[in-house]
Amino acid sequence: MAADGQNAAVDLSPYLGKLGLRANAFATLFELLKTRFEQKGPLTLVETGCVRQLENWEGDGNSTILFHKFAEQTGSRLYTIDIDADHCRLAIENCPGAIVVCGDSVAELYRLRKSLSAIDFLYLDSFDLDWNNPHPSALHHLKELCAAAPLLCPGSIVFVDDNANGAGKGMYVAEYMRAIGATIVSDGYCLGFVWP
Repeated sequence: MAADGQNAAVDLSPYLGKLGLRANAFATLFELLKTRFEQKGPLTLVETGCVRQLENWEGDGNSTILFHKFAEQTGSRLYTIDIDADHCRLAIENCPGAIVVCGDSVAELYRLRKSLSAIDFLYLDSFDLDWNNPHPSALHHLKELCAAAPLLCPGSIVFVDDNANGAGKGMYVAEYMRAIGATIVSDGYCLGFVWP
């Protein structure tokens, strides 16, 4: 699909069966992206934590690959941020249209304020989660949200990976989102919100 808006949907059918716990959330996520694209044209997508192992759909989700496909099909821009140079190299090799930023995600999201006017979609998935002690990862993802918040606007979409039973990467993000009146659009392994 070109950026003319006639078919902004990424065909997830080859991937949904591979996405395991993320399948329903990703179906919702891409429907929201399609709708937002139809409303305003090319989008700015920002992801923290980029692809680190090809074909690891169920384990990591390979979200960078899918977001890159959407960006290519819609003329949108994808920024993906990771602190690991090997992960960044893999993203550069497999997502040539993405803007790959190698550095600490909180600091790099803060720096994006100088070059972006808005973020339409923010996907938080850095800082590996220890299910026995989720607080360090959850706090890091809240810091990411704080760094990016001035670039979020009404209708911006925010998703956080790796959650279950009220714990995970998004537990503090979820508290914040509820407090500000964000709309919850996914409440499973991936938490999803629309900025108020």
